[in-house]
Amino acid sequence: CTADGGVGDGCTSDAMCSPDLVCALGVCSSAGVTGTPCANDADCDAAYHCDTGECAVDLPAGAACTLSSECQSGLACLSGVCSTNGGTGDACTTNANCGEGFLCQAGQCVQGVAEGGACSVAGDCLSGYCGGGRCCSGGDCCATAVDCPAAYATAASCTDATTCSGEKLEAVCTNSVCGSEVVSDDSACGAVQQRVCGDYLDLACTGALDQSVSTCATLCVVDGQCKSGSRCVDNACAPVVCQITGTSGQNVRCSLAMARSTQAGAAPAAANLTLALPTGATFNGVFVCNPLPNNPATVCSSKPAGYCATTFPADAPVCDAASGRCASCSVKAPNESVTLATGHQVNTCAQLGGTCPADQHQMVIFSPSSGPVITQAYVGAAGTITGNPNFITLDFTIGTAGTHMVTLQPGADFDGATVLAASLTLTVKHGPTPANPAHWIMAAPAN
Repeated sequence: CTADGGVGDGCTSDAMCSPDLVCALGVCSSAGVTGTPCANDADCDAAYHCDTGECAVDLPAGAACTLSSECQSGLACLSGVCSTNGGTGDACTTNANCGEGFLCQAGQCVQGVAEGGACSVAGDCLSGYCGGGRCCSGGDCCATAVDCPAAYATAASCTDATTCSGEKLEAVCTNSVCGSEVVSDDSACGAVQQRVCGDYLDLACTGALDQSVSTCATLCVVDGQCKSGSRCVDNACAPVVCQITGTSGQNVRCSLAMARSTQAGAAPAAANLTLALPTGATFNGVFVCNPLPNNPATVCSSKPAGYCATTFPADAPVCDAASGRCASCSVKAPNESVTLATGHQVNTCAQLGGTCPADQHQMVIFSPSSGPVITQAYVGAAGTITGNPNFITLDFTIGTAGTHMVTLQPGADFDGATVLAASLTLTVKHGPTPANPAHWIMAAPAN
């Protein structure tokens, strides 16, 4: 048991206050007289009513009014004036003969039922509508959401399994009319759904009501804690961008592939790439082919083997498959600045004033003009890349026989003025169709 509340104590009903007090606006207060705060007429003393949050003395006959509750006992607010006519039991022929808040029933004025109040027929209600045993303006009426039919609520559903997030509909009672609102409820996302964790292993959802806080791993120790297509580098899972396989001492190459996210998407003119290099192979640099100008003599795609070496032995002895023209090809050392056949400049951290870590290769690839783009390849509706996505080739010498992987790392912070192009979001993809490279970079405009 607790003692009855005194003046100023918190309350939710009159029963929580001393017998001589009322609960007004959540606080035990003296029975309301003029100026006492109030939420409704019950918070005020006899002969007083609640007017805009304060108790006020009831109005005499002839005073202007808007509600019958503002008038003294026995009076009704009729045509905007406190009147001796129009109250309970007074004779009437229409509702107009009765005061505000009263209705004419069976020739007598009776107190009408406000919205949310219980009713049997529409004639009981001041609104003229009775639905579900309650008065309201229309539809399904209610005093609280508990009064609303079951159709206004639904069971929870898992709307986004990748984040273990869901929702449901809950019934609400607004202005005494039933409705629905969407509320968060993740309980339908259970063990059969998987939270997508980027390069880390995906995790099963738990079925908890609130799963808004991600449970994905943020560190790794071994490759097995990363998804297929990613490996653990410096305790973080990183996506593989190319893979090399060979025996000790073998020279191998792999091509970095890039495609823009949609045909209509911005074709990337520049990119900032930081690659983690494999420990079991030596990175020799970028393999570059510079084709001769396009003319019938330089086109080699349909010529016999050795055509370029015979025709241009000093200038372009190799037939470049990408351009179909005779070209001069060489491997540029990791700290050299490189010009690609597309006209793009490739600078490393050495040219940009940074320190080059031994296990990384950092490249800023940019166009010196607004014209050339790194790749015209794009991802079609079926997920298949259209066009040639290969844009740069890396050259390695295998040290330890086997398979080694090159991964994409977060880029270094270079001077933004170096790259005169819109920012890109680069995402490594794996497949998904046989026509695509095993690993490739999708370029999309940064948000």
